[in-house]
Amino acid sequence: MLYKTFSKLALAASVAAVFAFSPAQAEKITPGLKSELQGAMIDYIDYNTVDGKFLYLNATQDKVVNYFPANLHPRILQIGDYFVLCSDFKTLDGANVDVDFLAVSVDNEIRVIQALVGQRDVIRRMMKAHMASAG
Repeated sequence: MLYKTFSKLALAASVAAVFAFSPAQAEKITPGLKSELQGAMIDYIDYNTVDGKFLYLNATQDKVVNYFPANLHPRILQIGDYFVLCSDFKTLDGANVDVDFLAVSVDNEIRVIQALVGQRDVIRRMMKAHMASAG
C-alpha cells in the first residue's frame, strides 16, 4: 500500500513538472490543479484495476474488457466545467487504445466521473458544442 502511495506521489510530481511546459490549452490550468487532476485519474484507474487489468464495461459488446495502462499524456483539456485527461492503454494482444477520463471539481474535490475508451469523437463533439455555445 505504501508503494502504491509513493508511486502516485512520484507520478503526480513528475506529471506536474511536465505540465509546466505543456501546450496553450493546459496553460490555463495551474500546476496544483493539474496535479490534483492526475491524482484523481490515477485513483480512478487504481480503483477500477483488478490483478493489473483496468476493467471497462463495453456496452456495445455486452462484456467487460480488460485494458492495461501504458502511458499518461501531459495534456489536459478543459471543456466548460469539465476536464478531459488523456492516456494510452493496451489490449491483451498489445493493441493501443485511447482512454480519456472525464473529471469535474465538486466541493473543492476533483472527481473522475467516467472513462471513455476509444471515443475521441465524443470529446471532439463536446469541444465543438462548448465552443459554439461560448461564441
